[in-house]
Amino acid sequence: MPQNLARKHGKTPAQILLRWNVQQGIIPIPKSKHLAENIAVFDFALEGENMAALSGMNQNRRTSHDPLTFDF
Repeated sequence: MPQNLARKHGKTPAQILLRWNVQQGIIPIPKSKHLAENIAVFDFALEGENMAALSGMNQNRRTSHDPLTFDF
């Protein structure tokens, strides 16, 4: 799914997922290795059906601790 949207918008799959976060009001903190690429997510928008499709990919898995429940 992100690959198809990336082709459609002329972006990378990572940019599609960053844009999905931004449109939901989530502030993503990507690594700075691809800074110019990471910043180039403000010149397009994802349509409602595409936002819903990306949201439907959620599998409730984390790659790090949940900041809402982690005991610092």
